[in-house]
Amino acid sequence: MRKTGILLILGMLFFATLAEARELRRLNRIQTPDQSAALLPTGAVRVARTNPVPRAEVERFLADFARDWNSGNQGSYIADDFVDRARLSENQDIKVPRDAVLKIQAVQGVQTVLQARLTTDDGERRIVSTVSATVRTRIEFTDQTLGFIVLTGTNDFVMEFQEIEG
Repeated sequence: MRKTGILLILGMLFFATLAEARELRRLNRIQTPDQSAALLPTGAVRVARTNPVPRAEVERFLADFARDWNSGNQGSYIADDFVDRARLSENQDIKVPRDAVLKIQAVQGVQTVLQARLTTDDGERRIVSTVSATVRTRIEFTDQTLGFIVLTGTNDFVMEFQEIEG
């Protein structure tokens, strides 16, 4: 009888811990300030309804970027406020082989992340769109010791498009 009582108590304790593990908990969001205003250009106002930048326009931009990268003129695509812009350009000049060719294999996801209305100093109204795209890329070059090298990867491109409103 004593063994049965101990087993009964152990069984109840075991099932009681299982019942506690199934308790639903409420998840509270961690409060953070809205940082989307920091992403807007100076003087821009976020639009109420975002109109996506056409995928064809993004693909055309990426094709132009690849063409310019292959000719060694990618510096004009890097934003002026990009962190360590000079260091990035310097590293590309030093570490990327001269015969390297960038190929865009596929543009997977295109999303207009942020859109704002901006009035320039001369009174021109523009729509500024920040677009994110996930792109499968391929870089090909010839190494003196290893021969033909192919590097593939998936990269996130963040681009800014501006168009005149109206």
